[in-house]
Amino acid sequence: MRTLISLIGKIFLRDEIYSTKKAITEIIHSKNYLMAQNELLLSALIAGEDRRYLKHAGYDPIAIVRAIRNKILHNRTEGASTIEQQLTRTITGKYERTATRKIKEIIISCALSATFKKQEIAYCYISTAYYGWGMNNIQQAYSRLKLNNSSLTQLQAAKLIARLRYPEPQKPQKSRKQKILLRARYIMDLQKNHSTKEDLGINNAAI
Repeated sequence: MRTLISLIGKIFLRDEIYSTKKAITEIIHSKNYLMAQNELLLSALIAGEDRRYLKHAGYDPIAIVRAIRNKILHNRTEGASTIEQQLTRTITGKYERTATRKIKEIIISCALSATFKKQEIAYCYISTAYYGWGMNNIQQAYSRLKLNNSSLTQLQAAKLIARLRYPEPQKPQKSRKQKILLRARYIMDLQKNHSTKEDLGINNAAI
């Protein structure tokens, strides 16, 4: 399947794949990328956003099937995007929810997964993700929240990743702060279930 998707990408999305890969290469050599490199952030991202991250090739068919099933049976919208797909949206700026866009996103994500290491992709996403008002990348998030990469705690890292789901507005109300905290605690609980560094892909030669 991965080979077929790769072939389709080379034929129909060559330019878009090339430009996305180029953007990622530039991110890897940026200051933001260096500031994103933190094991607590990496583990929180994988636990909270894509627990099968190390097991798929850019898209997660199991998550897609689960999301479709829950929509049909329970009318519940559930995300199925991988970290590669989220990074693709961030770089391309294309967020429309159409079947065509989703297919293109999956094809590009597979190409990224085949080109870059998993850890590189994850840190690229952390470095460029939107965390809320005035926080369009990790450097701005550190600055606004008065955080430091070298002294980041597990809770602080989890709260940063929680803002991917609940971006913080300029003047957050108590309810938004509570959502961020509850999401952070949920992420930390997931981290306990993936307690080893190997489970989360930290310091793993394969990534």
